[in-house]
Amino acid sequence: MRSSPPEAARPATGLERRSLGAVPPGPIRKPLEEPVRTIAVVSGAGLTTSSLLAELVRTQLAAHLSELRVVQATVMDLLSRDFEADLIVATVELPEALGIPVVSGMPLLLETNPDLVRADIVRLLQLPPPAAG
Repeated sequence: MRSSPPEAARPATGLERRSLGAVPPGPIRKPLEEPVRTIAVVSGAGLTTSSLLAELVRTQLAAHLSELRVVQATVMDLLSRDFEADLIVATVELPEALGIPVVSGMPLLLETNPDLVRADIVRLLQLPPPAAG
């Protein structure tokens, strides 16, 4: 019967077992990423207006774009059972029965008070303040 050479006598292959020290109990978990929140932009005036408003929302919330998804929707989309959004920015009156917070996009679209729209969105979605730097 042939015996293996002692550990110290074996040549290094780079595949040796190394002690990892104390391993914490339980599975190793990655930190959960913040969920992406959806802002639906709705305009009664048409596709061009909602496209412009969506771009203005993205510009106002540039510091938070990694946490947000801005999508265009129609009033009919809002009535669909499959429709999901965390917030709606709209240029039209929408019923509270939707159960989704609504922010008027008119001050942003007309450039009368864009900071108000941004502040309302940040407050309603509870977005963190932008990182300094």
